[in-house]
Amino acid sequence: MTDLAPISFSPWEMFLNAGPVVRCVMILLAVASLLTWTIFIAKSVELLRVRVKLTKAEKALEEANTLDMGEEWTRGTSSIAHTLVMAAETERKRSQDIPDDSEGLKERVVLHLERLEAAEGRRLMRGTGVLATIGATSPFIGLFGTVWGIMTSFTGI
Repeated sequence: MTDLAPISFSPWEMFLNAGPVVRCVMILLAVASLLTWTIFIAKSVELLRVRVKLTKAEKALEEANTLDMGEEWTRGTSSIAHTLVMAAETERKRSQDIPDDSEGLKERVVLHLERLEAAEGRRLMRGTGVLATIGATSPFIGLFGTVWGIMTSFTGI
């Protein structure tokens, strides 16, 4: 009777017994996973902070009767709300020499605010391109490692 050592199927043992290519694939996937979770947590915290700031600013602006009061109440904050109020105030000051152009003023303010909103959206989307790249390539990298490991197993038989 021969004594055979028991085969261990723990993840660490399988990693150590894998070939160098499969090990590299596993390390690459682990790093991609870590990066994905890091971006996910950072973006979640960032969006939560923005949501809280915007909720506070929205309440303050709803209570403001004039643009000047809104600017005064959001002055101490570093939120996008203060930036938007300042943009409207700037546009109003630029248009003081046109007294009967209230509709044109509204249009210019809306255009300015839309540009600022788009810029803030782009800023909040930073980092998501990495997530898209990882999400698109990881299945193929994992499949490559699996196929390589199976080919190595077949050649060992």
